[in-house]
Amino acid sequence: MRYLFILITLALVSCGDSPQVEALEDNNQESENSQTQPSVENTEVEECKILEDYIPRGWKIHKQAKGDLNKDGVQDLAIVIQGTDKGNFQSDEYHKIDSNPRELIILFGKKGAGCYELSEQSSTFIPIHDDMYMDDPFDGMSISKGTLHLDYRIWMSAGSWSTSMYTYIWRFQDDEFKLIGANTSEYHRATGESSDVSINFSTKKYSVTIGNMFEAEEGEELPEETTEWKTFELKELKTFKTFEKPWSWHFDDGVYI
Repeated sequence: MRYLFILITLALVSCGDSPQVEALEDNNQESENSQTQPSVENTEVEECKILEDYIPRGWKIHKQAKGDLNKDGVQDLAIVIQGTDKGNFQSDEYHKIDSNPRELIILFGKKGAGCYELSEQSSTFIPIHDDMYMDDPFDGMSISKGTLHLDYRIWMSAGSWSTSMYTYIWRFQDDEFKLIGANTSEYHRATGESSDVSINFSTKKYSVTIGNMFEAEEGEELPEETTEWKTFELKELKTFKTFEKPWSWHFDDGVYI
């Protein structure tokens, strides 16, 4: 009888422990799996390119402007870079010019401090200064109200009495920069005759103002200033790809921009 009791007790103990041991082993196995096989997460880090990454070796920043061009609340950069090859420097007794090539680069700022991505690049819209008797034709640039303004001035110390100034206004829309406005003015340094043209490519209207920059001397009459408004047709706005060079567009009779 005593032996029978012992056998029954051993059987009960064995049957009672088995499910607990198996459950514990299963839990341990899950715990080990969770430690040795962590969940896969997206650990890719977005590349950050700084300003210097966009300036090739042997080039320098010639001009720059800052502002928000794509309206995302982050400051963008427009820079003009220029080569530094000393072989492209020219000089005489009175003049010195740097005829190294130039490029326009527009960079969109990213949320990471000092990070930029390339939006636009042009090697033709910023002319080089290659005429000894002409001022640098590229006069500067600025960013105002979300638009990029590029300014030019043609003034020659020999060969012409006329002085011309141009401003091109670019806006980022439809994922590229488009020309939405242009202003050009010209005056003759000997006669004082002047003309101003202001073009709005969005409204397809432009004005032409004719006048004289000189003051009339006693007994002399100068023509009164007149302004005429005109309309025009344009299928699509120009981009840096379709309008590659300043003052190369024969816009209308007698109007080059």
